[in-house]
Amino acid sequence: GRHHQVTADVTHPDNINWGANNQLLVASQSPSFFDMARCFQIKGKSCAVPFNVVAVDGDTMKTKVVFSSTGAPLPVATAAAYHDNRLYTGTFAGDRIGIISDVKL
Repeated sequence: GRHHQVTADVTHPDNINWGANNQLLVASQSPSFFDMARCFQIKGKSCAVPFNVVAVDGDTMKTKVVFSSTGAPLPVATAAAYHDNRLYTGTFAGDRIGIISDVKL
């Protein structure tokens, strides 16, 4: 098959999952690599650093921030999933799952 390379404007993308309506959900973190590295040293607590969840239109590659957090009380998101107008975020540092209601993609 053929492959096409496309780009989407997302700062510090991490994991990508399919959302609704041919949208890709991208978890992206705002801090530098060194700020993220300190999360590995936190034991038993959440790592509160800013993050965004960005929806990328699978056809046009246009982006839209669907959720933004300063990092508290949700820990840094490294993945996002969407179901029934809810956004679920997961993290590598901490013991919480974020559930954000009334999200429209």
